This record gives sequence, C-alpha cells and structure tokens, in this order.
Amino acid sequence: MSLAIQLFGSVQVTLDGKPVEGFASDKVRALLAYLVMSPDQPQRREKLAGLLWPDFPERSARTSLRNSLANLRKVIGDKYASPPFFHITRQTIQFNQYCDHWLDVDAFTALLTASQPNFEAYREVISLYQGDFLEGFFVADSNPFEDWALVKREHYQRLILDAHHRIIEICELQGVYERGLPYAWRVVEMEPWEEAGQRALMRLLALSDRRSEALTQFEKSRQVLGDELGVDPSTETTELYEAIRSGEFASSVVSETDRTIKTGLPLPSFLSDRIVNLPSVRTPFIGREDELAALDEILADTNVRLLTIVGPGGIGKTRLALEVGGSASGEGHAFIDGVVFVELAPLSSIDQIIPAIAEALHLRLEEGEDQLLIYLSQKKIMLILDNFE
Repeated sequence: MSLAIQLFGSVQVTLDGKPVEGFASDKVRALLAYLVMSPDQPQRREKLAGLLWPDFPERSARTSLRNSLANLRKVIGDKYASPPFFHITRQTIQFNQYCDHWLDVDAFTALLTASQPNFEAYREVISLYQGDFLEGFFVADSNPFEDWALVKREHYQRLILDAHHRIIEICELQGVYERGLPYAWRVVEMEPWEEAGQRALMRLLALSDRRSEALTQFEKSRQVLGDELGVDPSTETTELYEAIRSGEFASSVVSETDRTIKTGLPLPSFLSDRIVNLPSVRTPFIGREDELAALDEILADTNVRLLTIVGPGGIGKTRLALEVGGSASGEGHAFIDGVVFVELAPLSSIDQIIPAIAEALHLRLEEGEDQLLIYLSQKKIMLILDNFE
C-alpha cells in the first residue's frame, strides 16, 4: 500500500492512487500533517492533544486524540500496511518514515538540498509547489497548530522565492533571457515590494530587447514601494534603471559579480563551483616529464585557445591529456572554472559534438551553438575533447 500526501496547496491524500475519503474532521488531517512533517521523532500524546485541542480538559483532549488517530488509521488502511504507517505506543505516536509513502514537501526539500541543483531540478521544485503550505487549511480553535503551520508556511515561501531567483540566475548565466521571464514575473507577483525581484525582471526584459517594458517596470515598482511602504526605490534599482534608459546596460551576459550585487543574493554554489569530470585512471603515470612541461608551458599562454595532441593510436594521447587535465584541476591554476572531459568516440555525426559538450558541462541547450559559445566565453574552462578526429 502506497500513501501519497500533498501539503502544498490544498491538502490531498491518496492511497494506491485513489483519493482517501472518510476523514472525520479537519483535525484528523491536521494530525496527519503534523506527524508526517516530523517522522524523525515520536510525538508525546499530551503534546498532540494540547496542539489540536488546547482549550479542552486534558482527559477530553486525549480522548479526542485517540478517536482522531483511530479514524486516521482506518481511512489510510494502516492495519493492512506493511510496514505500518505509524509507530504507536501508550505514550507516543510517530509517523514511520520507512513506510511506503510520498510527501511533496520531502520531494521539494530533497531537490533543493541536492549537491548540484540545475535548471530542471529547480523547475521541478517550482512544479511541486502547488500553493503555500496548507493553503486555505485552518483549524479555527487550535492556535498552537495554526502558529506551527504559519512558521512552516513562511519558511517554504522563502524557499520557493529563492528557487525562482536561482532559476533566473541560471537563465542569465546561460543567456536564455526569455526563458527566465516567467519566473521573474512570478517573483514580482509573489512579493511586488521586493526590489531584488524587480531588478531581475528589469534586467531580463532589457536583455531580451524589451527595453521599454523594463523602464515601465521600474515605474510600477516605484509606485508599489510608495503605496505599500512609503519609500523610494533603492540606489541599486535606480542605477539599473538609469543604465537601461541610457543604453549603457547593453551587455548580453551579466557577470557573476554584477549579478550578485544586483540581485542582492550570494552566488549559488552550483554556479560558482568548478566543474571537474575527469574519468578515474587506475594506472600510474610514469615518465614523459618533458611532454608535460611543454604542455604546461603552452597552456600558460593565455593567447592559446586550442592545443592538439597528435600521434599514432595507442601511444597514450588520452592518458597524457588526462594527466595535464588533472594538474589543471588543482588550486591556483588558470582554469578557474574547471576541467571537462568530453568523450567523442561514441558519436556517429558531427552534429552530435555540440550536444555532447553541453551535456558534459551540465548545460541545457535551448538555442543551439550560439548559447554554448556565449556560455564558454564567460568561463575559463579546459575542454578535453577526446578522439576529436
């Protein structure tokens, strides 16, 4: 038996794909929500009773809890689940985190805490957020539960807002400005007084050749700030407006430093971290010091854009390239954005080369070769193209 629970937006519970019905009250749903959000620790019965029935006498509150738990277990089929959905003792109740279940909040959090979230991960995060946490769900006579829900709601509101900013940054970095616009509009819709979002929208509009719309957006932002907060736009926002109006904001790609300053957000680690994907080598590298020294000397020349290692098959060209790449991947090397190995041998067509390079860079191509060139022009990366011939 598989239990699926949605807490973003309206509360929805399904069992083996079918909607669960028969909840005796909203407090039964509230009990499920609270327990599933804290599966790592057992909850004492007196705490749960006080959370959901704070104005009831203790005995009456515990009786209400017992009845609600019985109803909850019945409607979700806990009796037949293996492993069971709950661990229950006379003193505590705990949701079993190892039972067969899916929770949208867990999926949301897992994507955000992945080692290197990318565009697709953030897009999935946003798709999971069907509304605020427990949106429209209230337990009128339970202030402690409402306080708990409010804290959670505000927490996830900040996370989803940050996810939108991150996906906007990715779009700016990759030069796909139009693709970032829906997310920027959504940020402004969620928090129209938040200037970082207004600046992001203005930048994307300007970079998408929609300069007049960017200028209009500034005026809308100024009106919102005046009406809502009684303040004028910040210096950063005003300077961006002036740069767009004068035509000085003409760069097709925003630098990492500028982006950090203008958004007011730290550069995310998945954009600032170096990319190194060199395959592991089991054999030691012996000799060939002269060749290594020659290659290092050539690569130290910043005017060198292409270096080709040629020779008969089997003499160790790939092994030599990997050794050079391994050295270049260390601290203090000129290739500050990483060393990327691209295996071209499996390809059957020249047309597959650009997608293969993009895949190695974890870059989702939307506009073909030009997008890749723009991306690489902003990076100091060593590309090792193996079997290029």
